[in-house]
Amino acid sequence: MLALLVVCSAVAVTGPLAGTGAAVQTAGNTAVLTDGPNWYGQEFAVDVTGGTGGFTAQPGDTVYLLGVDDETDTVDRTAKVLTVNSSGYVVFETDDIETDNRQSYALNDDNELNSGAVNFTLEPQTLDLEWEADTVASDSESVALETVESNRGAGDYNVTVSADGFEYEQLRALLVHPGSDLEEVTDRYHLPLDRLGYDRDDGDGVAEMRSDGYITLNLAESTNYTDDGEIVANFSNLAAEETVPAEGDYEFDIVVTDSTATDRAAVRIGGVAAEFESPLYTRAAGDVASFTVDLESTDRTWVQFRDTQSGFVDVLYLQDDNDDGEVTVYANTRLVGTDHSELSGLTTADSEVVYYSDNDTVQSYIHDEVIPPGGTDVGDARFYDAPAVNSSEEITFTEYVQRVNGNAPADQLARPIQPTTYELVADRRGEFTITDGEATVADQLGETELDLVQPSARSFDTWVAPEGAADSQQTVDGLENNLTSRQTAAIGDRMVLRFNTSGVGGALAAIDYAQNGNSIDTGLSEGYDIDVLYTLAVDEDGTDWEGEGVNLTLFGEEPLNGPPETLSLDEGDSEDAYVLLDQQTAEGDQGTLYTVFDTGATAYDDSISDRQAYDVEWTYLTGAGRFRFSGPGPQGGTGGDVTDPTFPCQNAENVTVGETISFASRELTFDSVDDGTVTLEPTTDARVAGETNLAPGTPLTVTVRLAPPSDAVPDEDPSFLARQETTVDSDGTFDTTFDLGNRTVGEAATVRVEREQTTIATSDAEFRDIDAVRGAYFETELDAPATAGRNETVNVTGVVTNTGQTGGTADVQLAVDGRVTVRGIFDLEAGESRRLNHSVQMGQSDIAVSVASQDTSQRTTVEYAGDTAPEQTVTPAQNLTPPSQPQQAADGPQPTPSGAGGGFPWLLGGGAAAVLLTAVSLLVVRWL
Repeated sequence: MLALLVVCSAVAVTGPLAGTGAAVQTAGNTAVLTDGPNWYGQEFAVDVTGGTGGFTAQPGDTVYLLGVDDETDTVDRTAKVLTVNSSGYVVFETDDIETDNRQSYALNDDNELNSGAVNFTLEPQTLDLEWEADTVASDSESVALETVESNRGAGDYNVTVSADGFEYEQLRALLVHPGSDLEEVTDRYHLPLDRLGYDRDDGDGVAEMRSDGYITLNLAESTNYTDDGEIVANFSNLAAEETVPAEGDYEFDIVVTDSTATDRAAVRIGGVAAEFESPLYTRAAGDVASFTVDLESTDRTWVQFRDTQSGFVDVLYLQDDNDDGEVTVYANTRLVGTDHSELSGLTTADSEVVYYSDNDTVQSYIHDEVIPPGGTDVGDARFYDAPAVNSSEEITFTEYVQRVNGNAPADQLARPIQPTTYELVADRRGEFTITDGEATVADQLGETELDLVQPSARSFDTWVAPEGAADSQQTVDGLENNLTSRQTAAIGDRMVLRFNTSGVGGALAAIDYAQNGNSIDTGLSEGYDIDVLYTLAVDEDGTDWEGEGVNLTLFGEEPLNGPPETLSLDEGDSEDAYVLLDQQTAEGDQGTLYTVFDTGATAYDDSISDRQAYDVEWTYLTGAGRFRFSGPGPQGGTGGDVTDPTFPCQNAENVTVGETISFASRELTFDSVDDGTVTLEPTTDARVAGETNLAPGTPLTVTVRLAPPSDAVPDEDPSFLARQETTVDSDGTFDTTFDLGNRTVGEAATVRVEREQTTIATSDAEFRDIDAVRGAYFETELDAPATAGRNETVNVTGVVTNTGQTGGTADVQLAVDGRVTVRGIFDLEAGESRRLNHSVQMGQSDIAVSVASQDTSQRTTVEYAGDTAPEQTVTPAQNLTPPSQPQQAADGPQPTPSGAGGGFPWLLGGGAAAVLLTAVSLLVVRWL
């Protein structure tokens, strides 16, 4: 698409010279000198006999074209020596004047500057054109050759275009077509004959240029070019009138006819391509599906969406509006094929609640032509009751659907589209045919499959996150980085309910669209207000979703003769409770629904208190019969009865997942406490540590002041010593150090821990010489696997070490799921360690394990990893054994195991073991 134009001005001019106004182009190749930009390559004729040139000369006189230095206003060279012709004109061409920049010139009858000189400038024209797409379809109706840059403006000139592989007739059909506002230039006086090597004096003209494959276009009269900088090519018109060149790469050369500007624009001509990014897309039925079509050489296509088993069919029109070469479509599988306008708050125009594309166009024949009045681009599709396109067999879309499955377009489904494989096929021109009673396309470009799998509710677990607004993380990835597995949340932290479930994404998207005006993809990336979930799963009575069969309950204690206590999360706003959804994307994947709520929100003051607990349940109800629509809309229930709920895509028994959650007041204890007083060491790395039930990741501020404590004392007060920021670790502990090397033994102090200016705990403290007075301090370590499969043996090990300066007695307990399984009481010298072992068989749920001494403790969770081990019989064994390296024997009381079978190895030591083994050997020999 070419190119160019030279508005080569026409006729020789008498007019304006130095100091005159703006340029006015004439109709030929000879331009008028102006004091504005004149362009290298133009030809100028100046009348110098009548005084209008600034000087007077006669035919035959010599005239000079001088190059002028703008900085010194002096002549820097003589560009041309000219002779006045018999008509009294000086005529000169500028395409042979060598320069790359704007240059000032003077025309004078003397070889120097004076007041009679005609002053003007010449400037090289820039031209940069390119095709709007790297590849164009051989039947594209509108592809633009666009002006990227030209310092001459858009259109005040003509251009001559050529391309290897294109003859003149092909270029004309491509560029001068119905709907085009371009006109061909044929007057030889307006053609760049000399520049292209033709002999004007020998009569060469438009015929010779056409024979060589050139066409000259008048851009000055083209609105497309002057307004938008576009020359619009029509390859479909080329195909109709001439022959489209073979598929391949072509370069179009563009020459501005009255300047030295040229450019080359490359394009690949090929067949239409519309390819799906993936050969298979997987979603749970009822969720929001998405697929992407790459449009390599076109900006639009049609896609047929059909169920090969039931015959359900819809036709989509896709258009790439943002020119990124692709269209991504979101399809609400809960609403596809139903009358979406039957939902409360929606009209027939709200088709985007079913199909949506961000920044591009997607239209459905059912939802944009049948249900609303119509008149959209998808209505341009054509349908034929024949295996091939045949105008005598053309039918309407309604007839097309009826002949495929016997139903009207919006009445094809008795229930939402069910778990099965759906076919998506792209067509070149939107022509659809019927072959052997099945819906087909006339000219297939690409295809993919949408695999809708059975929705499920598989498991439920609970997590805690540090204090914050419920919607402070609006992506699943962002939220998961802050989670710790716990069933009890410290009041003020966030509690997270995680349901491994699928099949509700479409309903949530529809509710969010109707209630909040959000597009159906918004919740997938940003989450949902809690009201959206409650409309679907809690407050469904009397709503569009009454028969949906999705229930979420949070019930507490049930008083005598009264309803159970209820935690109603919808009493808060999005800062108090929020919902995130991670949809299923593969057959074995688990979709995940997160409900996050701020346990410290004032909205839940009456529902959340210390030691309060709630049973959480997520249920898919299934009635005696299957879900059916109650009318043309998407509502329904068991057998069409909206008052008898049943999940639309679940045919098994009622599916329920859940467990108990609870809450506790914030707690924090300090390490190194002696008789209620925290011991501080007057060193540069004095340590303050402890344990808390606040969620791991919680930021804490630890402050040390001289006694007495006072909240009113400003930080500048001398009583202030130091402040450090720290974070709660994954095991619930915190640890920080201070530079307190200028304090003295015996001084009293106060230690305070705060969370965002809220005091969590305070304690009296005293500076002591710990190296001199420190007694035994028993630190513990815990070793257990992170995961285990059902029936797998889980080995848990706890180690206690005396890290003090003197000996002492350690009381150590190893616990599984809160029950002490092994207890050991050891007399340990400084630096001595002992180990406790316990084995347990993994069931079908996570197990919590811990080890604790009177000073420290650790805990972790062994997560259930599924059925990964064969069933076996395991006899629990508790052992109290020394660590791997030799340790000095304890002098104090022996371990006292709490479970049967424990402690036996501790009866064996040194010589006793040798005696027992010898006795066993003798008995065996005697028996033999």
